Amino acid sequence: MKTYNRATVIGHVGNEVVMRKTLKDHAVVNLRVATNFQRKGGEDVTTWHRVVLWDKLAELAAQYVTKGQALYLEGPLQTREWTD
Repeated sequence: MKTYNRATVIGHVGNEVVMRKTLKDHAVVNLRVATNFQRKGGEDVTTWHRVVLWDKLAELAAQYVTKGQALYLEGPLQTREWTD
């Protein structure tokens, strides 16, 4: 059986877009994107999504994306664990 890992997030950018370069000169941008939904009782719930953009996509985001802007994102989900 084939599997499929794809997610769509439509929300608003919650931070200023800052592009940085890795040691191997790859562009990277870290974004926080907020999505909202309303529960039955009328309570608004906000979920924050961490998004990482690489290379050309990171460069485009640094040039065109601003805090508060609505954004449509699509790509594979990936989770990571780390110890601080």
